[in-house]
Amino acid sequence: VKLGAEAELAKSFVSSDGDNLPTRSLLNDYSMTPMSTSESLGTRTPLATDNIMKEAQTLIALNMVETPLKGGVNVPMSETELTISGSKPQIMPAQTPNTVLASPYMTPGRSGDKEFTPLRDNLNINRDSASTSISTTPIKNKFKNQFNKHLRDQLSSLPSPVDDFEIEIPDVDESIEASAPYLEPDAAEAYEKQQHLQLLEDERKLSLQHQSVKRQLPIPSSIESNLINNSLMNYTDKYMQKAEKLILNEMCLMINHDVNSDNISKYEFFQLEEIELAKSMLESEITQTNIS
Repeated sequence: VKLGAEAELAKSFVSSDGDNLPTRSLLNDYSMTPMSTSESLGTRTPLATDNIMKEAQTLIALNMVETPLKGGVNVPMSETELTISGSKPQIMPAQTPNTVLASPYMTPGRSGDKEFTPLRDNLNINRDSASTSISTTPIKNKFKNQFNKHLRDQLSSLPSPVDDFEIEIPDVDESIEASAPYLEPDAAEAYEKQQHLQLLEDERKLSLQHQSVKRQLPIPSSIESNLINNSLMNYTDKYMQKAEKLILNEMCLMINHDVNSDNISKYEFFQLEEIELAKSMLESEITQTNIS
């Protein structure tokens, strides 16, 4: 089957190009295996006669016969080959070949047998078996050389093979790929993912809190407004008092946020980038103040 499929594929490539006549002549038709005939199978062993079966058929026929008084034609019975030895089938011994009369330089064979013809030898690839029995002679060598030279000339005159193929990719429907089946996520994996997201959110909220909350320092229960007025009395310069007042107001707002974390409507939140920028500005200001 594979040989026939490969031959049909090669013939389809060659048949598309009308100029490859020499190549087309080299491709034989292997689409169907020739039917085996009696001549190609050679001599067969003769079938042995089953005498027991014949005797059984004869007894059945005799039992089914009507009365002889009715007359008519006798019941046909099969001929048996029973011998004195009983119903054992006769076995014909095989003939032993005579090796004395046979030539030692010849291939042993049976008389009357026909040589097998190759079933697929349309290109005459197999030589005649009669020519192999002839001893090597100068004439035969000359004929062989001429044949080989003629074959090489014919093969060298063949056109170059055609290596031209086209690959066609079937179109894939995008709607089929888009409509992927929905897979229910695993409950354990979903819970672990939710816990991880919650942990990241808690860390983000903690990073926006004050240093006292991050360090888990004690938080006052109330704010005394007299502390602000007492602190402002330590400064005589009005600009220093104004700056100190802004700082104290911001500090009170932060403490109020820590005490009443639920009421944060007036509190202004900052991003992490803004907090980092404020820290860097504060450190640079402290450094310049110490130097001066």
